[in-house]
Amino acid sequence: LVRVAAVGLCHSDLHIIDGSFPTAFPVVPGHEVAGVVEQVGPDVRAVKPGDHVIVCLTFHCGHCEHCNSGHSNRCQTPEAARTAEETPRLCRGDETIDQFMKIGGFAEQVLVHESGCVAIRRDIPFDKACLIGCGVTTGVGAAVPPTIRASNGVARSPTPTRYTVTGTRSARALPCAFPLPANEGAPGMSRIAASSIQTVVWRAFI
Repeated sequence: LVRVAAVGLCHSDLHIIDGSFPTAFPVVPGHEVAGVVEQVGPDVRAVKPGDHVIVCLTFHCGHCEHCNSGHSNRCQTPEAARTAEETPRLCRGDETIDQFMKIGGFAEQVLVHESGCVAIRRDIPFDKACLIGCGVTTGVGAAVPPTIRASNGVARSPTPTRYTVTGTRSARALPCAFPLPANEGAPGMSRIAASSIQTVVWRAFI
């Protein structure tokens, strides 16, 4: 049980509000959450009451083939969800209320599986930390692993896009400019380097 201190408004939540994202109703949107753990179940080991946490939208079991091979994002275990026989995490009388992304962050508290809670330092502001729950991890996670590789100290991208991509220091590479594919409809990409070379950023101009 996490007391919500901050929650971001993701575009996915807006899609629910405007009806363009199919989902079960009634539903509590919101999935970029940061807060403080208030209570834990007897089997919880990852976090404890008082921990500051980010609630992540990718829940996993921790012991299946995907989890053991470092691909917990592919875990399809039902363990993180309630079964039909169990009491729903959120309800109104006899009516079950869906938690969007199994979180439902637009609330004062969220009840989630422990695999979705990541403890953070207490000095990290909640309003910044909550963005890591979806926006940061989705953007960087979607772009960095499959596209950035270091070769002779240069960061190269085989499939650059029109979106801003930030590579981390672990790439150990300097930035370089990339031509965009013809179907991107853009003249090229700019080269931007952080003075400390801690990040590599390139941006496509449309």
